[in-house]
Amino acid sequence: MNLKGVNDLTSEEFWAFSLDFYSIAAHQEALIWLQDHAQLNVNLVLLIFYSAINRHSFNNNKIKCLQKSIKELDSLTSNLREERRSHKANKIQVGQSDYKDAYYRELLAKELMLEKQQQTTLIETVLCLNKCEKTDELSADQAKSRVSEMLKLLIVTDKTSRLAAETSMQKLLEGMIQFSARKLNEKR
Repeated sequence: MNLKGVNDLTSEEFWAFSLDFYSIAAHQEALIWLQDHAQLNVNLVLLIFYSAINRHSFNNNKIKCLQKSIKELDSLTSNLREERRSHKANKIQVGQSDYKDAYYRELLAKELMLEKQQQTTLIETVLCLNKCEKTDELSADQAKSRVSEMLKLLIVTDKTSRLAAETSMQKLLEGMIQFSARKLNEKR
């Protein structure tokens, strides 16, 4: 895995990274939990990991700008996701185990399109912010440490939920470390 300079990050590579990272069942489970229970945007969490693997981090102000940049898209995506989940639950409730009909697949395709659009917006925002404010490159250890700090900035829930969210994030952080080590070994 080649490290990218912060101005070399692309939405296509971020999407490929996200699909690869999300394809691991434990990562998927933790990300969905954070999305559903801690109201975290999965794409922003993935961007933090993607950036950390490339040894970059964001300060609190940049994270807030990133959140703001996708707020509308996130709302649209959440509404579509809820509609898709509701459709699935209704089909299952009436005994139809094959809930993946044309309407379900259409909703899923639209949801994925919005997810990809969010990622493009996030990368564009990072690039724009970096024109105004220099981003320091980090050592691998600094990047790993900074990921945990950045993720904690995203959690705004009560203490019980916060502990569960931090546990999920810790699992993801460990997964990210293993994932990046595996990717580095594949390139050798």
